[in-house]
Amino acid sequence: MKFIYICLLPLLLFSCLKKEQSTASSTDPRNSKDKTAVAYRLQDEISIQVPVDHQTDPVDAKSSQDSADDIAIWVDDQNPEHSRIIGTHKKYGLYLFEASGKKITDYPFGKINNVDVRQGVVFGQDTLDIVAGSNRTDNSILWLQMRNDALLKLTDHAQKVSPLIDDAYGFCLYHDLKNQKLYAFVNGKNGNIEQYLLNKNESGFTHRLVRRLKVDSQPEGMVVDDRTHRLYIGEENVGVWYADARAEASDSLTMIAQSRVAENQFIVADIEGLAIYPQGSEGGLLFLSIQGNFSYAVFDLQTNKYINSFKLTDGLVDGVEETDGIELTTAQLIPGMDRGVLIAQDGFNMEQDSMVAQNFKLVSVGKILEALSISL
Repeated sequence: MKFIYICLLPLLLFSCLKKEQSTASSTDPRNSKDKTAVAYRLQDEISIQVPVDHQTDPVDAKSSQDSADDIAIWVDDQNPEHSRIIGTHKKYGLYLFEASGKKITDYPFGKINNVDVRQGVVFGQDTLDIVAGSNRTDNSILWLQMRNDALLKLTDHAQKVSPLIDDAYGFCLYHDLKNQKLYAFVNGKNGNIEQYLLNKNESGFTHRLVRRLKVDSQPEGMVVDDRTHRLYIGEENVGVWYADARAEASDSLTMIAQSRVAENQFIVADIEGLAIYPQGSEGGLLFLSIQGNFSYAVFDLQTNKYINSFKLTDGLVDGVEETDGIELTTAQLIPGMDRGVLIAQDGFNMEQDSMVAQNFKLVSVGKILEALSISL
């Protein structure tokens, strides 16, 4: 009987996990031994693996603390190896890393959850590189500039979002290139999503609410494809929605069918980070970090079709589990990564056999494309 129970236990856990995907919230694997065991077992079903060879320094936190979360990349077009990685420490603020992963400095801005970057934004006579993020300390948007010396500076005091956002959580920027306008999308755990327009005048920066969207349960990861004006929203236990990011557009949302947790066996709640790998005028890939099975799902941006999933495994440094935020760039931040870099937060950061504070892992996009047999 003991043998039968052991054999049935993974199936029972899997059944429970799939049932939980339809609920309003779920427990992160790190907070549940059962879910951790299930996530590892489901990860074993992902056959495509890509080894990790580079990483950032860890953030300052206890090894058991869920601290690092999201990433943005500021690219030095003249010298990509001098680019900057901006990572959130959601109990403290922001970390600034060299492209190699070495920490430069940190900023105690508060509980910054998600962060994003847009470069070359025109405000009158000024062209600026803007960094912004959701701040859970005071339910606000943190607006920053990248200085000429590639360090961050505050643009103004934090500006709060509306009370309809119960907890400033997921966040992304949208640069309307045609009209030279910069917007921010911020969501709350209650499913409300708000769009803000950033303005700059002689007295400083201000933002103004221009639109509201809504999903039924908790979202977080969001990303906008500026080329196509398409906003992607990850509803953690459901799937990925898309909408027109333009402020004057309707509030209608469309589900990417094969992203549904209930329909795709390789997408297991929670859906966390979203990132875009652009190619040409509208092509490329949409990446999802899947926390329920420690993997990454890839979709075609033009057709919305699911391509495949992969996992990040031990290479020169340890692999990745329980990822929150992800980010992509086509820039060659590290020699040899000529197709660009995927950066993923690592929830279980290991050094030999010991867990240490969380960090961010850097992976060659070329290796990922090769492993997935994708030609772009």
